[in-house]
Amino acid sequence: MIARHVIRSLGSAVVLAASGVAVSALSASV
Repeated sequence: MIARHVIRSLGSAVVLAASGVAVSALSASV
């Protein structure tokens, strides 16, 4: 299904964005 693929890509994008924010926050606090 196309919807399943879209949800999966959105989920991976959210995970990448969350990890990027966490890394930037950690580097900023250091």
